[in-house]
Amino acid sequence: MMLRNRLMAACDHVTPERNIELVAAIAAEFPHNIVALPSAHDLARYTCLVHALGFTEQPRYVAVAALHGHDVYAGTKFAEWLLAGGALKGVQAVQAPIGTVVVYFNDDGGFTHAGLVAPGGRVQSKWGVLGLYEHDVFEAPSNYGKTVRYFEYLPYEQAIELFYDFAKENGVEFQEDATNTSLGTDTQQQNAASRRCACL
Repeated sequence: MMLRNRLMAACDHVTPERNIELVAAIAAEFPHNIVALPSAHDLARYTCLVHALGFTEQPRYVAVAALHGHDVYAGTKFAEWLLAGGALKGVQAVQAPIGTVVVYFNDDGGFTHAGLVAPGGRVQSKWGVLGLYEHDVFEAPSNYGKTVRYFEYLPYEQAIELFYDFAKENGVEFQEDATNTSLGTDTQQQNAASRRCACL
């Protein structure tokens, strides 16, 4: 727990770069196997669930998350909506292949964090707007909780449609093209711009 508390402190009011430095330095006092991963995107522009669902810098996601007048994004409320609606299908940890979604919970059962199963049963996760790491399951900040559950990988096409459903339920209105109500195929996704740009 000492390691986890130190990791939590290393996330307090710091830049992503400083967070990575602090996490590495902690190993001198509390040896750990946490590895900072390179990111193709600005670390400050995405968080754990955005990373786990493949939403990072995806135009369809950004079009909604960046809307003025709405507070709709892939955060705690969306995670709890997915869990409550059964969109995430649980699997046993021992049967979890690479890419399985790992969800952390606090003592009250509330969502705190999400990542993806990495090789060797490790976890790849984004710590808030800070570093992107690969780590053992509980080599993570203590505020992420002590309970972990595993869920089947959720393909981007399915996840983004669920996010749009969540957005609608939370007051975002869309003008739908009557001839293009499903955006699951490659051809249909090419026309998704009309849906993105029609956010009201």
